[in-house]
Amino acid sequence: MQLWTLQPLEIWKILQQSDSFHCNPEKCSMPEFQEQYGWLVEQMCNKIGPAPRGIELPVWAWYKQNWKNRKPDLRSERWTCGLEDQDYVCMELSIDEKRVVLSDFDSWGIILNNGLISQSEEEDEQLENKYEQLSDSEKKRYKYENRRCPSCEILPYGNL
Repeated sequence: MQLWTLQPLEIWKILQQSDSFHCNPEKCSMPEFQEQYGWLVEQMCNKIGPAPRGIELPVWAWYKQNWKNRKPDLRSERWTCGLEDQDYVCMELSIDEKRVVLSDFDSWGIILNNGLISQSEEEDEQLENKYEQLSDSEKKRYKYENRRCPSCEILPYGNL
């Protein structure tokens, strides 16, 4: 499967010196999303099995942009990557599709913002009404159980 990952130039330089790279949780620029990424890692384990030894987080990569399997345009997608003062590169990857989990960019945004994913306005209203009637401890479990694994973009598990 052909994928593209947008990474800081520093990562490309590491790959020029080493045969692999993996995400370092200590360098995570958004620790407030630890719970959401934990859910995603669990979805990945359910689909593709446990992470390789020493790997805690996925590496994000694009499979489609504007519904076409093609390299993302760094000029328009740069904002999705991270800090503005860093230089970024787009790297092409070839990964067995059995080692990836598809996710939808917009649905993932809902999960990051602690929302519930629904298929319609009616379902959204039903989910929210039920959610509001729960205790705080029940709300956390309810959100976790009612998230669907989104589909469209790719997250390869493991080293680049």
